Amino acid sequence: MITLVLCYGVVKALHLENTKEGILIMIVSQIVSTAALNFIYNPTAIALWGGGAQMADPTFEMKWWMQYVYDAPYIVIQFIIVFIFYKLYKPERQLKGGQEYFETEYAKLGAVTVKEKKGRCTHNHFICVYFLTAYPQIGYELCIYSDSNVILFTGN
Repeated sequence: MITLVLCYGVVKALHLENTKEGILIMIVSQIVSTAALNFIYNPTAIALWGGGAQMADPTFEMKWWMQYVYDAPYIVIQFIIVFIFYKLYKPERQLKGGQEYFETEYAKLGAVTVKEKKGRCTHNHFICVYFLTAYPQIGYELCIYSDSNVILFTGN
């Protein structure tokens, strides 16, 4: 779902609504967002598949890695679908505006302010607290290191 929202934002920001390029971006984002669900380990799915198969063949056993093997044809199918849409819509090689558009928009942002750096450090600490509560073996030094990178290496 996040992929769809991010790609829609890209389409809106580049003013690609109702264009071949915008349609292709949204089609690929839909494929990416739904295809990712096939490769997330889900023990419930394996229990359903394994239980259903064992009703027909009681000797059937499903291992944890078999879900990826059974879902592998989706990768090939999704590449074929993207290729078909690419050939169908025939998008331009260069987007309107090109690199000049991005350089002017980046220049409008200006230098990174101290307030933005403090906000990024606060965000880092929230993320670190989340990971430290989930994985206590990660040291807090990682948070301090990431803060020093934000302060020293961001901005113009």
